[in-house]
Amino acid sequence: MNILITSARAPVAAEWARLLKSEKNQIFVCDSLYFPISKFTPNVKYLRHENIKNNFEAYSISIKKYISKFDFIIPTCEDIFWLAKLPLNDNERKKCLMPPVEILLQLHNKFSFFNLLPECENIGIVKTKLIKDKSEIDYSKEKSILKPVYSRFGQKIIRDVNPQTCKNLEISATIAWVQQKFIQGENYCNFLIAQNGNLIAHSAYRPKWLINNAAASYFEPIYDKRIENFAQKFCKKLNFTGQAAFDFIDDGKKLWVIECNPRSTSGLHLFSGRIELSKQGELSYLGQRKTQSLRVGYSLPLLFSLNAIKNKKFKKLWHDFYNSQDVLNHLPFYAPILSFSELIIKACYNKQSLSAASTADIEYNG
Repeated sequence: MNILITSARAPVAAEWARLLKSEKNQIFVCDSLYFPISKFTPNVKYLRHENIKNNFEAYSISIKKYISKFDFIIPTCEDIFWLAKLPLNDNERKKCLMPPVEILLQLHNKFSFFNLLPECENIGIVKTKLIKDKSEIDYSKEKSILKPVYSRFGQKIIRDVNPQTCKNLEISATIAWVQQKFIQGENYCNFLIAQNGNLIAHSAYRPKWLINNAAASYFEPIYDKRIENFAQKFCKKLNFTGQAAFDFIDDGKKLWVIECNPRSTSGLHLFSGRIELSKQGELSYLGQRKTQSLRVGYSLPLLFSLNAIKNKKFKKLWHDFYNSQDVLNHLPFYAPILSFSELIIKACYNKQSLSAASTADIEYNG
C-alpha cells in the first residue's frame, strides 16, 4: 500500500509512519517546509508541495496528483481543512482519513462542536457563549475565559476577563470569540481514530508542562472509563471516520468537555505496536497503550527551566525529563535541530512567536 501522511512538520506524522511501518507499505510524508522533522523518519520518502495559504491553487494541483497516486492519505494537522476544500470525488474522499466537510468544520469551531457531542453520564458541557461583538462580553463576577472560535496552542486566550484586557480585541460576526465558564480542576485529553463509527484506537492522558498554559510537551497516560465511554458514543453518534481529540476538566465531581480538535494530536504517541491497513482501506490497531510518560525531545529543559527555578519546581522538571520516553527517539539526533532551526528562522523573518510560525501557513480560521 502506498500511504501519504501530510504535515511532516508534526512529530505525530513521524508517529503515524512508525505505526504503519510494514513490508507491504511504502510510506511518504509531505509538507511545504524544507526540513520538517518527519522527513528524517527511517524508510520514509519526502514530497514537498507549495505553501498552502500563499499559493492554494498550486497546492491544490500538487495534492490532487498525490491523491490519485496513493492508496491512503492521512492528514495530521490543520492542512486537513484545506484538503477538505478541494473538489474531490467520492473515491478520492474515501482515500482520506477524515469526516465529511460539514462535520469537520463544525468540530473545528469552538462553539458549534458542542452540538455534535453525545450525552454521557458524569460528563457535562461547560457553559459557553458565542461572542460576535465586544458589547456581548459578560463582565459579571463569574470567572470565565475568552478565546477565538478558531485558535490553537492557547494563543490569544484571555484568562482575566475585564474591560481593560478586552478593550483592544477584534471581535465581529466574521471574527467570533467564545466566552467560557472557568472550571477549576484537573486537565485531561484524549485522542481517537475511527472508521464508519467504529472506534479503532483510543488514548487518554494528563497534559503537563504546558506552553501558553494550553499545549502540553509532557504526557502522562491515564485510563478513565468516562472518557473511553464518551469516545465510543461520539464515534457511533456521528458514524465518525477520522481523528479527533477532546480536552476535559475534572472538577472532582464531573468531567467537563471544553474543546475539540478533529485532527492528529499528541495522544497518537501513546500507541505502541502497529496500525494495519487492509487493501480495502480498513484500519486496525494491533497493540496496547503505553504506560510510561512521554515528552517531546528536549522541550522540557529548553522551555521550562527558568520558570521551574523561579517556582521551585526544577527538581520536578528534571525528574519528569529523565523518567519519560522521548517521542523523537527513533529519529536521528540532527532531525530536531534542523527542523527547529527552520522554524526559528521563519518566526524571526515573519516576526512571530515560534508556535505561531509553526502553523501560520496551514492554520484555518473558517
